[in-house]
Amino acid sequence: LVPGLASRDLVRSWLAQCKQSHDFCRKMDEKFYHQMRMTAMQYLINVQDMCVEEVNQRPLDYLALSYVWGRTAQLKLLRSNHALILSKGSLRKQRIPVIPQTIQDAIKFTREINEKYIWVDALCICQDDPVSRDSQLAIMNEIYKGALMTLIAVEAKDAASGLPGVEPYPSTRDRPMETINGIRFTTILPPLNRRIAELEQREGSCWSKRAWT
Repeated sequence: LVPGLASRDLVRSWLAQCKQSHDFCRKMDEKFYHQMRMTAMQYLINVQDMCVEEVNQRPLDYLALSYVWGRTAQLKLLRSNHALILSKGSLRKQRIPVIPQTIQDAIKFTREINEKYIWVDALCICQDDPVSRDSQLAIMNEIYKGALMTLIAVEAKDAASGLPGVEPYPSTRDRPMETINGIRFTTILPPLNRRIAELEQREGSCWSKRAWT
């Protein structure tokens, strides 16, 4: 089914099933948190309090965002604004209007599926603290592996592009659809030649050139 927006209820049900039924995921969580205890402090965005938060409690659930910065001006966690960004309500639009749309959408989606935290590199790594930054870069794969779910802005050219499905942005590529009894469906597997073409397009995308995907 092709709705205008991604079903929050469906995503919540998937995550609930994962938490309750997947022993492998729980074992991976235990390994991840052991690794994280050996690293520098970690920050997460608290989407309820709308601020970056130093997280000492573990284990906990969080989402992660994989996106392209591009040339879009965006807020970053720095030593100079550390106190501000960690203050409650600091990420609301009226206080800091330079949060790119992709990050705004990721925060909104996290809140709407009833999760509390999301990890976004620009705001969860202190960009001008070499010690903290390098320690986090060294475990980037573990950060993504430990996420409850990763939101991927695969079609985006920069951080201002937004996340289709969170808001009704037009997609940059056509999706094969069929109408059955007046209801539109998207096909799971398009023809082989189309799948090959889409793979080649994805490999040439800005997102595919990230250091971590």
